[in-house]
Amino acid sequence: MKKWLKVLGYVMISTMLLVGFASQNGLAMFKPDCSVPELTADAVKAGKVTANYARVKNGKIVFGKSPTAYSPNTLNRILNGYGLALLSEAVPQVQKASKSFVRIRNGKAVFGTKATAYSPDVLNTILEGYGITFPLESAKGMTDPPSYAKVEGGKIIFGTKATAYSPEEFNMLLSAYCLPEEEEVPPEPVEVEPEVITPKEEPPVVEEVKPIPTPCPDADNDGVCDQDDDCPDTPKAAFVNERGCWVIENLLFDYDKSEIRPQYYPDLDNVVKVLKENPYLNIEIQGHTCNIGSKRYNKPLSERRAKAVYNYFVQRGIDSGRLSTIGYWFSIPAASNDTEEGRAQNRRVELHPIR
Repeated sequence: MKKWLKVLGYVMISTMLLVGFASQNGLAMFKPDCSVPELTADAVKAGKVTANYARVKNGKIVFGKSPTAYSPNTLNRILNGYGLALLSEAVPQVQKASKSFVRIRNGKAVFGTKATAYSPDVLNTILEGYGITFPLESAKGMTDPPSYAKVEGGKIIFGTKATAYSPEEFNMLLSAYCLPEEEEVPPEPVEVEPEVITPKEEPPVVEEVKPIPTPCPDADNDGVCDQDDDCPDTPKAAFVNERGCWVIENLLFDYDKSEIRPQYYPDLDNVVKVLKENPYLNIEIQGHTCNIGSKRYNKPLSERRAKAVYNYFVQRGIDSGRLSTIGYWFSIPAASNDTEEGRAQNRRVELHPIR
């Protein structure tokens, strides 16, 4: 009898240790009693989200483990991958919470490109802008990611500390939000055939169709008026900045670096696609820096950044004869060098068509 009690004791201790280990190393997903946003394997395979966010292995989605601060543009892309889209009426509220997240230009939403770690209260406002809500039961029951929200006096209190979540944690966070409920469609009324009365024919009224005035001339259709367009010959589908110049979406370099991080490869591949669809288009790859340091130091740095993009295009099958590179150091800033955010925007590469 004592022997069996001893064995039973070992089993209970082992079970408690395993449970404790799982709680320390595994994440507990909480799902409220509602329809929640979900990422499908097909969306991942189609490249709807970034490669470092999720991949498909053996038919299952594997999420990244490293905490990552995404740019607003990349965060919007990830949310789009879940089938979510920013509501136009929510833009003012989102801008109030985070000025750099989105702006409206020529009637279109333009998302920021600086990597940002948001506090839970700001992130919640952004997510609500995509039509999803965080219910009280999630605030009570969700343990991962920690410190996101709590309940006090029957109200949800969101955290205020900026936090970079891993893709796995962010997916769990979205799983705690509710999609909007579908409105019930009322039953169709019973149709009653009305009495047919033949109306007296009258001559049709011809309304004058007034042409819609064009806000401003835009020869290359890039959304930037010709009078403000410093690069008036950008090809179709090219991503441009406020000056109308073709920039590689999301591609900003770290301070004093010229290496391209793998997370930007999909955006570079989009440029390769544009170049292959326009075989007679040649481009000049222009490298830029912020104003920290001297011209003597920054000019070769800007040239190395341009050369890194050049090498990527050549490796993807673009004829080197169609490409040229130049470094402009900090002589042509895209944003103010007086702030860190502006300097980050200036560590960039622009593409200028040469026809």
